[in-house]
Amino acid sequence: MTAVLTWAGKAQAMAPAAPVRPPILQSNGRPIVVDGGNWIIEGDNLPVLQALLPTYTNRIRMIYIDPPYNTGQQLMYNDRHSGRADWLNMMVPRLSVMQRLLREDGVIFISIGEDERAVLELVCDEIFGEGNALAPCIRVTKRTSNKGRYFSPAHDVILSYAKDSRRLPEFKDPMAQARPEYRGLFRYRDHNGAYNRVSLYMPSLDTRPNQRYWIECPDGSRVIPPEGKIFRWTEATFLEKKAAGYVDFIKTTRSPLLDDRGQHAGWNVYTKLYLDERLKAGLRPTTLLDDKRFTNSAASKELIKMGIRFPFSKPRALIQYLAETAGIQSGDVVADFFAGSGTTAHAMMGLNSEIEWILVQNGEPIPAQYRAGNPSDIETIADLCRYRVARASEVLAGARGYCCARIG
Repeated sequence: MTAVLTWAGKAQAMAPAAPVRPPILQSNGRPIVVDGGNWIIEGDNLPVLQALLPTYTNRIRMIYIDPPYNTGQQLMYNDRHSGRADWLNMMVPRLSVMQRLLREDGVIFISIGEDERAVLELVCDEIFGEGNALAPCIRVTKRTSNKGRYFSPAHDVILSYAKDSRRLPEFKDPMAQARPEYRGLFRYRDHNGAYNRVSLYMPSLDTRPNQRYWIECPDGSRVIPPEGKIFRWTEATFLEKKAAGYVDFIKTTRSPLLDDRGQHAGWNVYTKLYLDERLKAGLRPTTLLDDKRFTNSAASKELIKMGIRFPFSKPRALIQYLAETAGIQSGDVVADFFAGSGTTAHAMMGLNSEIEWILVQNGEPIPAQYRAGNPSDIETIADLCRYRVARASEVLAGARGYCCARIG
């Protein structure tokens, strides 16, 4: 049975939006229409989302958001939703509009803490559809910490949902070629290159009549899986793969396969997995994001190099990795409706200057303790966002310009 979450105010929060005229975006008091190009929009993200509906419904290929965590503490990002119902009533209308903005092959990634992970998953199952849930990823946020009573928190979660999982392209790990631990698995080599061995014997699969057969070994003896067990391939596929050089016979003292006498055979049979072929086909990304470039300290260090002090930024490498994993390319639109310091725009500019992006961030003042060390004209998070994006566009060759607007 699918779990259903209820809370005070849910009916109103989940109700379809009334057919009202969308808010109008203004820049210096003049109405504007956001339709193409790169934008930083200052204002409450709900009316901005509603203002984007006429031109961006079914157009955004990827959304990344890092919404306020329901900590009950008065932190930045108006993180004052101390009651779970208040937090959900804030999130649900925004997520509902985001679902409408996503392209049919689009995807949304949501960073969230463990405090609200469970309820957010239930809400997203309702809004995006349980069948469109991809997989929660664990991001290692820090490697050295001794906080906490029993365990020291060292991760957060990234939830991912497709607009329509039937249309979402398969994900591929953009870092696969650079992973030495993966390349190290391919320790054998022949004329076709480096390869790894995987046993042809599959003891965990259900019995299939056409996958249990005799195989002749190099010395003329024959082997077969035990009764009720099978090989990975059908006999026809095995013969085809063997002729193409994809089969290894390895001598062993105790094979799981049986010989003509019903005893453990002296041979095991393996299939070859070639590194180049695996990389060309693409590897699935794992749900554990433990690269040191994805940690909070990596994000802070990058901002420090840009002359910015801001303790709550997400790592640029993380957002770029998600975009590459999802196959974001030239002409796609990527949006971040809780933009913070502007990490998403910075990541897209570094990935591909032809990717269009939209950032939305409110003008919440930066607390005094976090303003020291920043330029004096950075008073709000929106100011900081604009400053970072401007600095990034100066540094990154080929970065396209952008427009700024305020909701009015």
